[in-house]
Amino acid sequence: MGYFLRSINVLNIILFGVFAVSACYLISPLLHMDTGYVVPSAVKGAVRAGQEAPAQSWAPAAPDFTIIAEQNLFNPERKIPVEKPANAAEGKPLPKPEFVLYGTLITDEGGLAYIEDKKSPLSTPGRGKRVSVLRKGDSLSGFVLRSIEPDRVVLSRGDENVAVSLNDPKARSQNLF
Repeated sequence: MGYFLRSINVLNIILFGVFAVSACYLISPLLHMDTGYVVPSAVKGAVRAGQEAPAQSWAPAAPDFTIIAEQNLFNPERKIPVEKPANAAEGKPLPKPEFVLYGTLITDEGGLAYIEDKKSPLSTPGRGKRVSVLRKGDSLSGFVLRSIEPDRVVLSRGDENVAVSLNDPKARSQNLF
């Protein structure tokens, strides 16, 4: 007991006082909480004595939302664009593309063909015309690449087959660069 009395100083007393006051402020509200629980009534819409009736909520009907579907948010005129029927495209023959084969790369895993369609070139801003790189099964202008050989490729669309040769002088006369 003598050691305890000798080790007490003013700082320890102040710290103990701050701790006691903090504990009082933290624990006191927990001891005096109002933990009443109101049981909801079994009948919908019934009001207990001393309570106000809940405000009636209004929900819009489904036809009120049809304006959202009718007006396209992403079109400046707020109208849904008319889709062209597929039958109109079937009546006109598709234009024959003008393919130019710039090279092929054949590996064990498959092959690549570097092709351009002069009638619908692939271009990007700043880079100009670009060559399309196709694998077997990829499509360009509606034609599907069926086979890749060292000096030619075969593309098909329905019953129509087009063989494009690497050494075709008339197709390569207008170079990309």
